[in-house]
Amino acid sequence: MKLRSKNGKRIFLVVVSLVVLLSVVTVPVLADKGNPPGVGAPTPYVTISGNPLTINVAEDLSLQIFYVGQADGQVYPPWGTEADSGLLAWIGGNVYGPDWDGHSGGSAAIDVTDWTPVSQTGPTGSGTAADPWVVTTVVDAGTTGLRITETLSYVNGEQYFRQNWQVCNNSGASITATFFHAADLYLQGSDDGYGYYDAATGAVGGYNQTMDWYEIFVPITPASAYEEDGYYTIWMHIGTGPTSPGTGFDNSINPAYIDNGAGLQWSDVAIAAGGCTTLSDWWSFGTTPQLPPTPTPTPTVAPEVTPTPTPTPEPFIPEANTMILLGSGLAGLAGYASLRLRARKKE
Repeated sequence: MKLRSKNGKRIFLVVVSLVVLLSVVTVPVLADKGNPPGVGAPTPYVTISGNPLTINVAEDLSLQIFYVGQADGQVYPPWGTEADSGLLAWIGGNVYGPDWDGHSGGSAAIDVTDWTPVSQTGPTGSGTAADPWVVTTVVDAGTTGLRITETLSYVNGEQYFRQNWQVCNNSGASITATFFHAADLYLQGSDDGYGYYDAATGAVGGYNQTMDWYEIFVPITPASAYEEDGYYTIWMHIGTGPTSPGTGFDNSINPAYIDNGAGLQWSDVAIAAGGCTTLSDWWSFGTTPQLPPTPTPTPTVAPEVTPTPTPTPEPFIPEANTMILLGSGLAGLAGYASLRLRARKKE
């Protein structure tokens, strides 16, 4: 496990022998971890240049978002084109995620098995509701056979965007995996914030000290769990190393004003051999909690059934020399006998 402070350093323990005091003390010391701030080649990415959101979509499934009028990004580290956010997963006992070590001065407190980039296209579209901007990023989870296709779509003028992750299993056996969408929040120029949760929608995230800026994840695919806490707790609950999954999210919000992160969790997602499944959420920003409407399926309208008209019976017209039996039972027989007697009298 490697813990990293916000200046891109790793905390470890150095044992120092103090001969004069004849004692041993443990002193925390910072050491370089990955690329310090401002150093290192950025992870390749493409940009959606919208208003109010500009979104840098990296090929490792991480994102940095800039809001119009704000110099800092909405995810830590705020100065970079990339940031510590994105999709992570437990697959076969391993923890997969973005290339944290390649990020400039990031905060992620875990090492992961990096997603293997496959392709990235876009942005396509014109930014309208009918034709949103779309960036498509494809990665593999090593040699597991799982391929993830992330489709990020943004309608210009909105304060939120949508992410779909299609997970396809190209192996010969069913695979069960757990997925996380998480970020180290940076709230309108502040690295600290309070936790936010909305039980009605399952949205989780944070807001700043003056309570006038929100950053939240809103699940479209219902999540199994959520959490907001210190950024290091969020990362460590996902995992403590490439082969060491954490405990998972615990459905809690930390009430304190802290350097916070937040995320959603989808547990035990089963993908059959040759099959695919899709997870989706919104990522929202604004002065109020933006809760985009969850798409509802178009109701299936049953076809109208025209009732078959009941045919009107045709009137009965007796043929010539046909006797009509009136009445029923004994009364009918009596009537018939009377008619026969009258007929004989006339003969």
